[in-house]
Amino acid sequence: MEEPAAFRKKFSPKDPFEGDFTKNIKIIEKKSLYEHNQSKIIFDVSSPVKSMETRHVAVNRLSSTTDGYRIQIYTGIDRENSNKAKISFIERHPSIEIYQEYVRPNFRIRVGDFLNKQEAEIFKNTLQDLFQGAFVVRDRVNKPRFKDKDNTKN
Repeated sequence: MEEPAAFRKKFSPKDPFEGDFTKNIKIIEKKSLYEHNQSKIIFDVSSPVKSMETRHVAVNRLSSTTDGYRIQIYTGIDRENSNKAKISFIERHPSIEIYQEYVRPNFRIRVGDFLNKQEAEIFKNTLQDLFQGAFVVRDRVNKPRFKDKDNTKN
């Protein structure tokens, strides 16, 4: 009996980034920094590296989420208690996003979209009187929306 891999089509992409990256980069200027006597190197990047950077920037712009922090205010197996915590939070903080999910066997409620841990910790401290077990967790969070001067879209 032959191996299934023998029937698989062989794929060999022509990737300009395979192998030595230094062949795609050349140093065009080298400056000495006066205070620390360190060198500053300015690179002239070839088109394959530039296209990879452009592709990376475009993909990041399309994503609506980024790495950040949320506060987890409830974890437990009881759906009713989960909903009570959710309602209690919404009554006090209607403008803060709330995320309820079920990860077997627990329901969990997470709130907020914080880009740094310090902001999350400050907000968590305001919740301690109502949600004593609240804690900060790393999560994918929604990117902040900025209003454009000329355009009032979110």
